[in-house]
Amino acid sequence: MPPAGVVHSSEATDSRMRLGSKYILEEEVSREQSASIYQGMDIKSSQVVGIRLFRMRYQAAPRCSLRFRQHLKVIARLSHENLANILDYGVHEWQYYIVTEWMDGTELGTDLSEHGTISPW
Repeated sequence: MPPAGVVHSSEATDSRMRLGSKYILEEEVSREQSASIYQGMDIKSSQVVGIRLFRMRYQAAPRCSLRFRQHLKVIARLSHENLANILDYGVHEWQYYIVTEWMDGTELGTDLSEHGTISPW
């Protein structure tokens, strides 16, 4: 069953799902307590992107909208070659999402849990 707000693509012959008319969700690559991360595609530009879909149960909390905007402000100020830039964000059918550049590799949290702390040099 697709996440709320996500519909199966009527144009695709496979099991890909759409987030509105902008993005195709191609593969869930990570699942966190508050969100699922997908590799997706921007339909207009055919660019591969990362899409974080926040779980509906967290959006029911009164502070969720405020926390979502605060989260975006913090992320938007960060700039580093190893961090994905935010390309888009919004709410689709009551589900918050953030779209970022797609970066191949592993997540920092995965590396830390597998290898422990990282030396600064």
